Amino acid sequence: MSSSSFDSETEQEQQSLFELMRNLKGCENVTRQDVDEWLTADDLESEMSVEELTNAFEETGKLYDDDNEAVDEQAPTKMCHQEGFAFLEKARRYIEQQSEATPDGESAYR
Repeated sequence: MSSSSFDSETEQEQQSLFELMRNLKGCENVTRQDVDEWLTADDLESEMSVEELTNAFEETGKLYDDDNEAVDEQAPTKMCHQEGFAFLEKARRYIEQQSEATPDGESAYR
């Protein structure tokens, strides 16, 4: 895959995500710049290195679930844009099927 076709595919995915977000109730005023910032935020240096994650885990001992029971799991992997978009699509379909999912009983998706 050439760089230009990858860039074009990424641009299309970002545009699709922007359009999807604008159609969610409460997100009507989202701008393309907002979506671009959210997507690039994952690439900023605020991520923890493997060493930092390991040290943080070792300092606390174990991870705990909502019932304060110890959970033995690895640090989550970073979700790619395609997985994020697929998740939002599934969430949108779920909300469309649930009249009680929104306070006024209307679909959250226009």
